Amino acid sequence: MGPDRRRPDRAIWAGLGRLPQEREAPTITVEFVSQDKRSRIRDYETKRHEYRSIGVREYWIIDRFDRTMTVHKFERSKVDIETVTAEQSYTTQLLPGFELPLSKLLQLADRWGDRGDE
Repeated sequence: MGPDRRRPDRAIWAGLGRLPQEREAPTITVEFVSQDKRSRIRDYETKRHEYRSIGVREYWIIDRFDRTMTVHKFERSKVDIETVTAEQSYTTQLLPGFELPLSKLLQLADRWGDRGDE
């Protein structure tokens, strides 16, 4: 994403068949929310606008405190927002065959957070 761009917690470049170029926007960005209010605002608001502006197609916000994942699907002039609960799994057309069981990911995030690595 380049040296002067924000770095997401995770970035996925789907369907390239090659390494991404330095300034090439990822297909999907993923952020794990921290508990403090300032970080939450940054993850839910600021980063959403930034990622959309550079051409990211989906932005996943994984919130272990609310036990949800909020998915922003950016299309030309609209944004679809989907909330995935801990009991659900998420699939996307951008990653054929991929399924994310949110409960398993939240369990791992809880362990990482319990170590103080927020």
